[in-house]
Amino acid sequence: GFAPESIGPVVRPRGEAGRAGFRVPLPVVDDPAAAGTRVSGLATAVGSLSRGALTAVPVTGSWTTESLFDLLVGLWDVPRVAVIARVDGAAGGAPAPRRGRRGPGEEAT
Repeated sequence: GFAPESIGPVVRPRGEAGRAGFRVPLPVVDDPAAAGTRVSGLATAVGSLSRGALTAVPVTGSWTTESLFDLLVGLWDVPRVAVIARVDGAAGGAPAPRRGRRGPGEEAT
């Protein structure tokens, strides 16, 4: 079976035990660069799982604060719209996760 611990640290919200009873096995790859969900796969899944009631429209580009704002404003009046974004936290200046050191009230990672 699939053992998440075998591919890296397990990160869950505080108090969440996790689960292992998935309907289908989770795919695992040796190359981290090949991991993740492709936009085309997500679009196919949205259409398939909604039985055609929903359609995913991939939008790519060099996003700035203004261009993202303009996109979201343009979607404001569209009924039943959801925005799903794949965001690289490091690109936005997010700090790397701390390992080993704990602050007051924090659990070890």
